Amino acid sequence: MAFDYGTQELNIKNPFKLEGVARVVVGIILAVIGGFLFYQVAGVMEESVLLTAAYFFAGACFLLIGIIKAVGGLTRVVRFYVGRDAPSNLDKAYAAPVIYQMLRNKKNPTFVEPQGLIPRIVHSLFPRLLTAPPVLRNYSQKLILKVSKTLFAILLFGIVVLGFQVLTASGHVDGLAKDAAISTLLVLLALYLGLLWVRSEKPLDSANFTYGSTSAKSLFKMLLIAIAMPILVALGWSLSFSGLSGSEVAAYSSMFGLIIENNAVVTLVAVVLAGIVSLVVAFFLLMSARLNLFPTAVDRTHLNDEFRFDAHPKTLFTRLTNKVMMSRRELDIDNRVYNSYCDTKAANNNNSEFSMEYIAETQPLVLEAPEGKFYGLARTLITLAGHAASALAFILMFLLVADALSSIHEPPFSGWEEYVVYYLEMVFYFFILLLVAGYGKAAVHMSDLFRSEIFFKSNAILFEADGTFQQSTNYRGENRHEASSEETGFHFDSTYNMFGSSLLTSTFAVSGHHNLQQLRFVMSMADNDEFSKEIIDDLSYEMKKIERDVQTKRDADIQASMKRKTDAIYEQKSAELAAMANMGVIPSPQDTSANLVAKDDVDVKKIEE
Repeated sequence: MAFDYGTQELNIKNPFKLEGVARVVVGIILAVIGGFLFYQVAGVMEESVLLTAAYFFAGACFLLIGIIKAVGGLTRVVRFYVGRDAPSNLDKAYAAPVIYQMLRNKKNPTFVEPQGLIPRIVHSLFPRLLTAPPVLRNYSQKLILKVSKTLFAILLFGIVVLGFQVLTASGHVDGLAKDAAISTLLVLLALYLGLLWVRSEKPLDSANFTYGSTSAKSLFKMLLIAIAMPILVALGWSLSFSGLSGSEVAAYSSMFGLIIENNAVVTLVAVVLAGIVSLVVAFFLLMSARLNLFPTAVDRTHLNDEFRFDAHPKTLFTRLTNKVMMSRRELDIDNRVYNSYCDTKAANNNNSEFSMEYIAETQPLVLEAPEGKFYGLARTLITLAGHAASALAFILMFLLVADALSSIHEPPFSGWEEYVVYYLEMVFYFFILLLVAGYGKAAVHMSDLFRSEIFFKSNAILFEADGTFQQSTNYRGENRHEASSEETGFHFDSTYNMFGSSLLTSTFAVSGHHNLQQLRFVMSMADNDEFSKEIIDDLSYEMKKIERDVQTKRDADIQASMKRKTDAIYEQKSAELAAMANMGVIPSPQDTSANLVAKDDVDVKKIEE
C-alpha cells in the first residue's frame, strides 16, 4: 500500500492514486490487445510470412506499451514516501540575500515579469496568471505555444491549398501534381500534429520549476518550411509523373482525388479544433479555480527597539538561536536556517562594535486548501477523460492495424489505385488517432499538474542587531591590589530590527524518489505580530534572567567574602585575648569566658568599613 503519511504526522497524502489506477487500467487494455495479436500469430503463420511478422510486431508494440503504462501506474499508486526533511528549503529557490530582501522590504521574487512574445501574450490575455507558481506559468506558456503551432500549421496548410488552386488555374501546376502534393502534405500535417502532442514533455520536469522564455522562433521556422516544402513536394511529384500515359495520369488523378474528397481535411480540422478547445477551456477553468484558493498578499511584521544588557552580545545570539527559536520548532523538527552570524569587530576606544543577523523558518506544515467540489471534480474528470481518449485512440489504432493486416491476406480491391488510397487513408487516420492520444496525454499531464500542488504554512523571521559592547573588570576589596577576587563583565548597547512573516508556500510533488524535494515557492506573505512579539519578549526574558543569575551569584560571592572576613576578625580577637591572658594583663579565659567576643558580636559594619 502507499505510504500516505510522513513521519511526525506531516499528513501529506499521495496525490497520484487516481491517476495511477487509470494508468493501470489503460495499460491492462493495451496489454490484452497485444496478447490477442500474439494469439493470432499462430493462426496466420502458415498463410503468410509478411502477415505473421506484422501481427507479431503490432502485438509486441501494444504489449510493451501496456506493460510500461501499467508498471508506471502501479508506481504512482504505491510509491510516495515522505521523510522528515520534506519539503525543500526556501534557499533552493531563493538565495539568502533574496530571502533577506523578501522579509525586510516586503518583496516577493516569485512574481516576475514575463519574458518573450508568447509569455507576454498569454499574460495579457490572463493577467492573474502573474501570481501563479512558475511551474503553472511555464506550462501555460508551453500549452499556448503548442496550440499556436497547431493552428498555425492548419492555417499554412490552407494557404498552401489555396496557392495550389491558383497555380493550377493559371496553368503553372497541373491537376495531378496538385492533388498528389495536397494529399502528401495532408498526411505529413497529420503526422506532424500527432508527434507534436504525443511528444509533450512532462510539466513536472525540473526544468519547468524555473522561469523560462518561450520564444516564437519556431513559428517562423514553420513559415519557412511551409514555403519550401510544398514547392519541393510538387516538384518531386511532377518529376515522378513525367512520361506517364494518359490512362496512368487519369488513374493517379482518381487515386489522389479520392483521398482529398473523402472528408479527410474536414476530419483533421474537426479533431484539431475539438482537442484544442477542450484543453484550453479545461486549463483556464482549472487555473481560475486554483488562483481563487488563496489571496495573494505581501506583508510582514516589523519590530524595532533597543537592547541594553550586562552580557556579551554573543550571549544574545546564542539565546536567540539555541533557546528561543528552538522552543518554536514544529513537530520536533529543526528550523530551517538561511543565514546566521554574529560578528564582533575590532575595539575602538575601549568600545567594540558588533553586528548579528539570523534568518530562519519554522518547519512548514501542510495546509489543506479550500478546494471546493468543482476543483476536485474537474481534475478527476479531466484525468478520466484524458485516459479514456488515449485508450480509445489505441483501441481504434488496433482496429485499423487489424483491418490493414487482414487486407494483406485478402485484398478487397479491384485495382491498385484503390489499394494505395486505402493504405494512405489508413496511415492518415492512424496519425489522427496519434493526435487524439496526444490530446489525452496532455489532459492527463494537466490534471496531474494541478493535483500535485501541495501547500504549506510556516513562520519566517529576520533578526538583525548592531551596537557596541564594553569589557570591564570588577574587584572586591579595598583596592585592586588587595582585592579578594575579580570578575570580568560585559555590557552591550544595541538597536535591533525584527522582521517576521507568515508564509504560504507551495511545491509540486512528483512520483518516485525525492517526491517533495522540488523547489518550494512563496505564494503569499502575511504579518505575524504575535509570533514576532513572543520571540522578542522571550529573548528579553532570557537576557534578564541571565542578569539576575549573575547578580545572584555576585551577591552570594559578597556574602561569602563577608563571612570569611568575619571569621578572620573573630580568630584574630580570640588570639589577642588569649595572649593578654597569658601575660596576666587580663584574667584567664576561664574566669572571663562570659566577656569573650563572640562571632555574632563582631561589628559587621565596621568590618565593611
